[in-house]
Amino acid sequence: MALSALFALLSVFMMIRRLVFPRVLELTEDTILFPHGFPRTRITRILYEEIISLRDSALGSTLLALVRKEYES
Repeated sequence: MALSALFALLSVFMMIRRLVFPRVLELTEDTILFPHGFPRTRITRILYEEIISLRDSALGSTLLALVRKEYES
């Protein structure tokens, strides 16, 4: 009984987290805003001109592979 209550509480917590902190890939005019990280979501800005290769492959779920060039300061 206690174990099922723990799983129920955990699932409610995860659903609330998804509603409060959505993780959505956003496309703007010149960048891709890529959310990543757990438990705190961080956003990485990727300029379109940095992208070398892009591949979309799905085996039961959505997977996006992106290769970008390094910045040289």
